[in-house]
Amino acid sequence: MVLGIDVGGYDVLAVLVKDWKVVKRKRYKIKSKSRDEIIGIVLELIEEFKPKYVGIGVPGIIENGKVIFSANIPSLNGFHIANFIERKTGTKVKIENDVNCFALGEYFRRKKDLVGITIGTGLGGGIIINGKIYHGRRDAGEFGHMTIIAKGRKCSCGNRGCLEEYVSERAFKREAKKVFGKKMTPKEIYFLAKKGNRKAKQIFENIGRFLGVGLANIANVLNPELIVIGGGISKAGKLLLEPARKEMKKRLVVSQPKIVLGREDSAAFGAAILWR
Repeated sequence: MVLGIDVGGYDVLAVLVKDWKVVKRKRYKIKSKSRDEIIGIVLELIEEFKPKYVGIGVPGIIENGKVIFSANIPSLNGFHIANFIERKTGTKVKIENDVNCFALGEYFRRKKDLVGITIGTGLGGGIIINGKIYHGRRDAGEFGHMTIIAKGRKCSCGNRGCLEEYVSERAFKREAKKVFGKKMTPKEIYFLAKKGNRKAKQIFENIGRFLGVGLANIANVLNPELIVIGGGISKAGKLLLEPARKEMKKRLVVSQPKIVLGREDSAAFGAAILWR
């Protein structure tokens, strides 16, 4: 059996995979984002499920089992997770970028090459070509850090005008502060919008248009058949995707790819598929 683990900004989702099907799921909330807390959860999961192999998806730049840089979980920067866990448990471990895992999990279920995007704490991307993760020289798919406004907002990566600053949890909080005078979570804004609040709907409209700009850029460069969108904010569905599709269509010079929502456990499942 293989254990797939998706380490997110707020929780850890694990799936136990047998014969390449998910047989069990378990979720932990993250309180501090500290290295000790996250590794402690992973070790606890291995102790409970006793898998033969473990795959872990982590946000950020990963190389040979080591986290080179994670903007959203900086406690893991420079940490060789795979070596540490293998020494502690004797279990074989593979580490990959979380959105690459998401894209791989979606590919395995759909059997179509695709681009995967997750929207949550940040915005990440993964590319599947001929059934394999496309890494480029190492870090391909960092769509959240494509520049969409040359002198735009300062991003956590140090650059300005990154897509992630306009389509992510912090983008929603920033817009809510402007419109409602207080920071609100995307979920809170979503519930207001569903009740018919025009200002909340406008926030989704504005952020959706920025997402559409990013999707058009991706499509014009890669021309994928399919773009799969996941992450917590994707649960807003049409509120976010309809304005995104409209804006994307205006900017395309290639045929429009199909835009669909991914499954919640695809990153954890894809982490397990690393061992297939």
